[in-house]
Amino acid sequence: LEAMKTLVNEYLEDTRGNRTCVVVFSGQVYLHYPFSFNKNALQKAISSIHFQTFEHNRAGGTHIGDAILFSQEELSRLKAEGREQAIVLITDGENT
Repeated sequence: LEAMKTLVNEYLEDTRGNRTCVVVFSGQVYLHYPFSFNKNALQKAISSIHFQTFEHNRAGGTHIGDAILFSQEELSRLKAEGREQAIVLITDGENT
């Protein structure tokens, strides 16, 4: 989890003019922070994620497909004409 936070913060430092949101998933998928250009707010949201945030020990596994579908719906809902979109998925690699 700490490695993920470092990686995302590095991405946020390097990105320019990109709206970014934070989706957290384990047993459930939810929007942790909505799309924003505000790097400081996004970094605070990232630092606030802990295993207790998404009940990691009781969650019952990683639902990667649900996270991708949820993220795709968020992107579609806020599609900006003429702008490319991407999902950056960071996972532990387990499909459980």
